[in-house]
Amino acid sequence: MISIKALAFVLTAFVSYQAPASVGAYNSPLITFASQSYLNGSLKLSSSQRKELDFYAKVIWYEARGESKRGKILVANVVRNRMNFGKPFATTVCDVVYQRNQFAWTRDKKKRNTNFKNIAQINLKTEGQQVMDTLNVAFAMLLMEPMSKTKATHFCSIGERCQFGNVKRLGKVGNHTFFEYLGNS
Repeated sequence: MISIKALAFVLTAFVSYQAPASVGAYNSPLITFASQSYLNGSLKLSSSQRKELDFYAKVIWYEARGESKRGKILVANVVRNRMNFGKPFATTVCDVVYQRNQFAWTRDKKKRNTNFKNIAQINLKTEGQQVMDTLNVAFAMLLMEPMSKTKATHFCSIGERCQFGNVKRLGKVGNHTFFEYLGNS
């Protein structure tokens, strides 16, 4: 079994060599290896790493399933940007994802209480690329801490009526419009 510390060391050492700068860590063969190792049970993660990976993967899956890899990255960036922004947002992946009334899927007890490994096992045959893209982005966010692609702290799906206070519209990618929170001014 490979430990997460050993994998992180290898990823850090080789990711910039393996992937073009424009792609970053998200398409690294080593990130894909981490995702596959996670799915087959040969990757040893600490309890906190498992939780963070699970929360990143679930928010990406439930909010950006069917989106391009770029759309998934931008949704994951919203979580990271909120953590870095501070109040009124939480400061950990888990707390940001489950902060009250932030992500609609968290109100569904079944979705909230499942883990991504179960989601992956159920959907791997029919949506294999979506599962792998979700895990790859989640692992990159967890292990590589890539630079944020945007300042977005909010997004709204097409067809939803979203009313955010004190935000600036940044643009649309796929089925999401992204916004930057300007603070409590």
